[in-house]
Amino acid sequence: MNELLKRTLSGVGFVLIMLFAIWFHEISFFILLTLIFSLGTNEFIKLICRNKKMPVIIVTTVTGILILGLNFLIAGTFISSTYLIINFLLFFATPLILLFFRPNSFSGAYVTSLTSLLYMALPLSLMVYITFMPGGYEPLLITAYFILLWTFDSFAYIFGRILGKHKILPSISPKKSWEGFAGGIIFILIVAILLHRLASLMDLLHWMIIALIVAITGTAGDFAESAIKRKSGVKDSGNLIPGHGGIMDRFDAVFMSVPFVFLYLALFVY
Repeated sequence: MNELLKRTLSGVGFVLIMLFAIWFHEISFFILLTLIFSLGTNEFIKLICRNKKMPVIIVTTVTGILILGLNFLIAGTFISSTYLIINFLLFFATPLILLFFRPNSFSGAYVTSLTSLLYMALPLSLMVYITFMPGGYEPLLITAYFILLWTFDSFAYIFGRILGKHKILPSISPKKSWEGFAGGIIFILIVAILLHRLASLMDLLHWMIIALIVAITGTAGDFAESAIKRKSGVKDSGNLIPGHGGIMDRFDAVFMSVPFVFLYLALFVY
């Protein structure tokens, strides 16, 4: 199958699954996040952990799912926000279990587990709070976020392929260019204007600022993941999505941009 066609079909399928999970029910959204975290953690730890990966993967995955579940219950007001303190115990204390599995290399295993939790479980938990920010489960808000992100990625890729001559950081990601970045910025701002007209979730200025946050921090996330892959000597983090790679390849921009979007929404919008 033609590579572009394979990439397009798998990308469309991926988007449809995402949208179904977001809009069907808040529980299906939570299940989606746990799958993203579990699969992403498996890829991440296999990239940076050299030996005895399985104990680290199991402990980190279980801990991350508990963190996501706790924050889902808090964000949805199923339990009191006073339980937020449990996050610190889960993030920093639970990985100590690895001491029993990796006593001779505990420090490396602990840092790997903690890094994975901060890199993926934290932003995915904040995504839960974003979704509940308007005063209840609001799939439109998180859908708009993904539309902005996908718009930027798509047009940055198209403009980069057609016009890309001036590379941003060729030593880390040789395909990303300033021309692609500029094309992505133009179209993400256009889509932000359209979203403002279609959804009365916030003022136009907020939409525009969030679009820029997504573009800039999402690009930083792409470079961060590219640096990890380059150090590990691999092209893709996995092969789950034909033509697109693994979960980390698809959500690297999400992991970096969501915390900044959350901070902006919490401080200036909601």
